Amino acid sequence: MITHEELMRYIDGELEPERMLAVEAALESDTELRRDYLLYSRMKTDLESLGEHMKDAGTVWTPVSRAIARPLGWILFILGAVIWMAYGVYAYLTSADAMWEKLSTSAVVVGLAMLLLSALLDRLHDLKSDPYRSIER
Repeated sequence: MITHEELMRYIDGELEPERMLAVEAALESDTELRRDYLLYSRMKTDLESLGEHMKDAGTVWTPVSRAIARPLGWILFILGAVIWMAYGVYAYLTSADAMWEKLSTSAVVVGLAMLLLSALLDRLHDLKSDPYRSIER
């Protein structure tokens, strides 16, 4: 008599060779056992594929983070940066420093901003035309 536990161990390949032969012989003659074998095999396949999907999906909070936390974080970051920069520009323009100091400092900041922007735009252009972008690791 083949038990359900033994049948599941057979499906997983965990039985000794002589016991595997006994299970195979029983599968040839017993239609009820064969039905259970097909049912358990299908369940194993479904659970393995579900495990692969769950590995890719992350946790329950991953969709919540994508939908709420990330956009809210970016909004707060950008809003804070804009306010901070506006105050910095106001303090910079109303300071008592000489005009040549303000102009030279502004030239350095604007030059760095232009270099950063051009590098980001080049990277964006490269991403669009990258032939390897669809390859997953």
